[in-house]
Amino acid sequence: MRYLLRLSAVLAVVAGLMTAAPAVADEQSALESFKKDFHAATNGADPAALVALEYPNAAAGDAKYADFMVFQAQKDLRLKIPADAAYKLEPLEGGGVFKALGFIYPVEPTHKITIDYSRSEYNQVTVVREMVYDAEKDKWWIVAPLPGDEMIKQMNAAAPPPKADGEAKQ
Repeated sequence: MRYLLRLSAVLAVVAGLMTAAPAVADEQSALESFKKDFHAATNGADPAALVALEYPNAAAGDAKYADFMVFQAQKDLRLKIPADAAYKLEPLEGGGVFKALGFIYPVEPTHKITIDYSRSEYNQVTVVREMVYDAEKDKWWIVAPLPGDEMIKQMNAAAPPPKADGEAKQ
């Protein structure tokens, strides 16, 4: 009887591993697709290609986030990540790291990806992005933090006032 109980436990574990294996393979395939798309997007000139790699959310169409999202995409366009960059994906402990600074997330990131490459012998670059895997779409998404309402108020208060049409520019 004990033998049958042990055997059934072992079979349950093996069955669990067998069903989990395709998900890992799907995630790996989706990660390879993300790498290719991220490389192409950062080496292109279209911020929309980078925004398309971000987790889709209602905030993307919200005018109060538009400038921030374009600013972030334009920063990434300057990266020019080479094809031989090293990518490392690992679980993210504790969720989004920018929450404490007043940022909000459209979905809780579960992983971080670290991208390392060299621009020259003495110029090493490390890029870190928070990610989430969407099993339904078999796709890895960048989860871009967005400024919360309080942070937007602070940024607007700190911004210089717009110049009047007749004022001279300095």
